Amino acid sequence: MTSMLRATTSALVLSAALLLQTQAAQACACCSEPGQRMDSNDPLDTLRGELVLMRFAPSAMLYANAGFPDNVEGIVNPADRPYRVRAAIRGVVRFDFVDPSGKPGRVQFVLPRTMERFEVDPRTTLGSAPPNGPELYKEWRLSGAAQLSGIAAGAGNTAMATLVLHGDGNSCSAAPNFKRWTLTVEGKRIRFAFLGDLVP
Repeated sequence: MTSMLRATTSALVLSAALLLQTQAAQACACCSEPGQRMDSNDPLDTLRGELVLMRFAPSAMLYANAGFPDNVEGIVNPADRPYRVRAAIRGVVRFDFVDPSGKPGRVQFVLPRTMERFEVDPRTTLGSAPPNGPELYKEWRLSGAAQLSGIAAGAGNTAMATLVLHGDGNSCSAAPNFKRWTLTVEGKRIRFAFLGDLVP
């Protein structure tokens, strides 16, 4: 083998090794670790685009426990059947509800500057973790002073609202990772929550 051929072969082998290392590093940028946990409050700048992509299913339920309807305050004639819902996250977080009898209501608050992010390895899988790490449970939480109207304003037209987006996946997050949502509203004589799904 000539020295030129040996040099060319060495260069090709080195290039291939560097390419594999680069691909592995990129793949593991999103890898999770056993026991991983994050609870932070981050600026919305980098995640605003993902929030706009969230699509809400057209129905939701009021949270109801064994004490329903006494566990609900502030909703006019709370129902244990589905409510129609239209929702979007833009400059504001806005939910328009219609109860089973056709009466409308709204919960709306300005999109905050920061968002709470919670991610955790739930430690529910026995044995060793998959090659790229365990699947994380995730929450993105948006909170603000909300304006209430219609059936949502049975005890007043202002309260604090928090939208929790529930998801899963690895250490990288995007809109498709999130499948469910919870909207909680609390204030003086106001306490209710809606539960719904996100769609692709």
